[in-house]
Amino acid sequence: MVSWESSEDVNREYVLCVADDAYLPKFEGISALNQMPYYSGIVNLIIAPDSLMSQANRLANIHAVSGLQTKAISLENIYALINCGTPDIAAMRRFLFELKSTYAQDLRYLTLFGDASFDYKDKLPNRSNLVPTFESYGSFSLYSSYITDDYFGYLDEGEGINWFSENLDLGIGRIPVKSITEATQMVDKIDRYLFDQNRLGPWRSKAILVADDADHAWEKEFAVVQDALAKRLDTTRPELSLIKIYADSYQQEAKPGSQRYPTAREKLFREVDEGALLVSYIGHGGEVGWATERILQLEDIQNWTNSINMPVFTTITCEFTRFDDPNRVSAGEQLLLNPIGGAIALFSTTRSVFATNSTYDINRLLNQQMMSLESPRLGDVIRTTKNNNISGDKIKFSLIGDPALPLARPELSVVMDSINGQHWTEFNDTLNALSWVNVQGHISGTVSPGLINDFNGNVWLNFYDKSQPQSTKVNDASGTAFNFSTQTNAIFRGIASVKNGSFELTFRIPLDINLSVGSPKVSSYASDANRDAWGGDASLLIGGIYDGIVTDNEGPEVRLFINDTLFVSGSVCGPNPIAIGKLSDESGINAVGLGIGHNINLTLDGQSVSANDFYISDLDDFTSGTLAYPFYDLTVGEHLLELRAWDVLNQWGYDSLSFVVLDNNEPILNHLLAYPNPFTSEVRFHLNHNQQSKTGILGLDIVNNQGQIIWSWSEQLTLQASETSLPVFKISDIPSGKLTSGFYHARATWKRNEDGKSTSIQEKLIFIR
Repeated sequence: MVSWESSEDVNREYVLCVADDAYLPKFEGISALNQMPYYSGIVNLIIAPDSLMSQANRLANIHAVSGLQTKAISLENIYALINCGTPDIAAMRRFLFELKSTYAQDLRYLTLFGDASFDYKDKLPNRSNLVPTFESYGSFSLYSSYITDDYFGYLDEGEGINWFSENLDLGIGRIPVKSITEATQMVDKIDRYLFDQNRLGPWRSKAILVADDADHAWEKEFAVVQDALAKRLDTTRPELSLIKIYADSYQQEAKPGSQRYPTAREKLFREVDEGALLVSYIGHGGEVGWATERILQLEDIQNWTNSINMPVFTTITCEFTRFDDPNRVSAGEQLLLNPIGGAIALFSTTRSVFATNSTYDINRLLNQQMMSLESPRLGDVIRTTKNNNISGDKIKFSLIGDPALPLARPELSVVMDSINGQHWTEFNDTLNALSWVNVQGHISGTVSPGLINDFNGNVWLNFYDKSQPQSTKVNDASGTAFNFSTQTNAIFRGIASVKNGSFELTFRIPLDINLSVGSPKVSSYASDANRDAWGGDASLLIGGIYDGIVTDNEGPEVRLFINDTLFVSGSVCGPNPIAIGKLSDESGINAVGLGIGHNINLTLDGQSVSANDFYISDLDDFTSGTLAYPFYDLTVGEHLLELRAWDVLNQWGYDSLSFVVLDNNEPILNHLLAYPNPFTSEVRFHLNHNQQSKTGILGLDIVNNQGQIIWSWSEQLTLQASETSLPVFKISDIPSGKLTSGFYHARATWKRNEDGKSTSIQEKLIFIR
C-alpha cells in the first residue's frame, strides 16, 4: 500500500516505479572523446577495426620511426564518439572534420585499414565490410555506379556535394585486408619496401608502360596515349629507363578460346620479376585481369615473387580493383595482397570507366605527380591528381595502398663529369664503333648540388644506342599501324665502384651499333648502404667506325651453369631454373642486339632466345660479366641448354650442358659433393636438389662406422637455388678435437615445411691423419 497527500488546486500526473526494476547503465569503455587530444599534431591517421588494431599500430610505428607523426584509431572508438556506437560513414567523416579543424590541422594522410563491402548489413556469409566506403545510390548501373573513399576527404564547411569541382583535403588510401593474417603480411610488405637491406637497386629507376592491342580501330589510342606519356617522362625524367610493352607490336598467336600474346606476357613477367618503380597499363580489363588476350591474369599475380622490388601500378581499365564485392577478391586487390610479391600500391579503377581524354589525363597526372613532386608520398599523388582533374570518372579511381608511403625514387643525383678526358658538357667529338670510352662522374645532392663525399657504394651504368623505330602489327586488322621508338639496345651495361662520392669506368663500343650519327642515352643508378641516386643524359653523339688498329683475334670465353657456378652438367633442378653464363673477353662482350646473328643466345632444346638484356659486366671490369636468365615451368625430364656469345669485334664463343628437371612436389636430394675427399682437417659440402624456393629444415650429420653421430648441424631456411653449400666440417668442431683415420658418412637431410615431406642422401668420407 502506497499513500500520499496532494492539493486539489492543480492537475497533476503521478508515476509509480519500483527502484529494483530500473535499468542500470552498462560501462562499455572509455569514449573516444576523451582520447581526442591524443591525436593532436598528427599528419597521418590510420583507421582500423578493433580486430586489426595490433597491425594498424605497428604500421603507425613504422611511419613514426621515419619522422611522420602517425597514430591509429579503432573504428569502434569513432562510432562511440560521434554516433553512440552505431556504425555510420557519416560518423567517420564528422570525426575527421572535428579532428582536422580542432586538433590536427596538418592532417594530410588517411589510411583505411580494412576491406569494404556493398553488404552494409552483413546479410551475406563473407563479412568483409570492416571499414565501410561510400556506395553510390545508382548501384545497379555498370557505368554510373561508383564506390569512393573520397567522401572522407572533403572536410571544409559545405563540401561533399559537388565532388567533381571540390578539392580534397586528405590523401586517402585503402589497404583492403580481411584478417589479421593479411594485415600482418601487408605491414611486412611495407616494412620490406622501406627498410629491407636489399631494397636498393637499379629497379628503382625503371618504368614499364603496357598498352592493350586494337581490337577496333579506335583502340589504337591505347598505345598512342601510353607513348605520349613515355615521351613526357623521357623529357621530364631522363633518369628513368622506359620499357614499352605495347601488345600490338608483338606477334599475336591463336590459342584455344582466344588470341594470345605470349611474348608480351613473358616480357611483362620478367620485367616485374626484376623489379620496377612504376608499371602503367591502359586498355581493356576487369576484375580478373588485363585484355581479352589475357596479358595478365589473376593466377599470374598470385605466382609473382618480387618480394622487395615491388612497383606502384597505375591502371586505366575497368574495375580491375573493385574492392567492395564480398564474394570475390579482384585482381587488383590480389596484386596488393600477394604476401611475397606483386604491387606495393595501386592507383586503380574500382568501376567501369570510359576511354576519354579526361580519363587519360588522370593517368598522365598520376605519373607526372609521382615524378615531379619533391619526395612524393602516394597520398600526395592521389590528392593533387584528383584536385587537378574535374572529370566524373576520377571518383572511380582509388589509391589501394598506404597513402603515407614514400615512392622509392632516388633522392640524390648521378652527375657525369668527363668523357675521354674532356668535360662532359664540352665534349664535341662523335663516339665511334670500336672506340674506347672512359667516363668519370660523382654523386651529388639534388636540392643542394655538390659532391656527396661520404657516399661509398656502386654505380650501374647503361649506355644505350640511338632510338630504334618500332611499329604495331595491326594483328586484328583494325585501323592503321602506330609508329613509335624504343631506346633499349645497350652498348654497355656495367658496374663501377663509388669511392668518396666519385667513380670511373671504361669500356669499348661494339662494332654492331647503328652506324648513323645520333644521340645515345646514358642512364645511371648508384647506391650505398642506405641511399641511392640516379641520372640520365642524352647530350652525346655516336656513329661511324673507329679507324685505328684492332689486335684482338680471340673470341670470348663462355661457361654455362644452372642456378649456381658449382652446377655439374647432368645434375637436377626444379622447373624454374636460372641459366648462369660467365663470359669474358679482353675487348668486352657484345650485347647491343643490333647485329644479325650476334645476340647473346640461349638455346633450350633447339629453341633460341636473345639474352642480351640479362647480361651485365662485372664490378670495375668491362672484360668479364655475368648472364642470369630465368626459365619458367619447364617440363620434367632431361634438357639441353646451349649458350653462344660474341665479343665487341663479333668473334664468338660457346658452351653447353644438360640438366634434368624434377617435379618440385617430391623433394629429391640428387647429389652430395664432399671435397676434398679424402680429407685431413676439414671437408666442404655441396648439395644438388630440386627444392629451389622451398622452405624447410636442412640438416647435415657426420656419422662414424658404428652409426654414431659425431657432429650435427641443422637450420630453418629457404633454398634459393638448386645448388646449396653446406657448412664446413672441421675436426676441431668435435668435442675431442680428434678423429681416427678411416671411413665415415656425411648425411644430408631435408624436411619441407609446407607438407612435412622429407628425404636424405649420404656420401662416404675418408679421413686420413
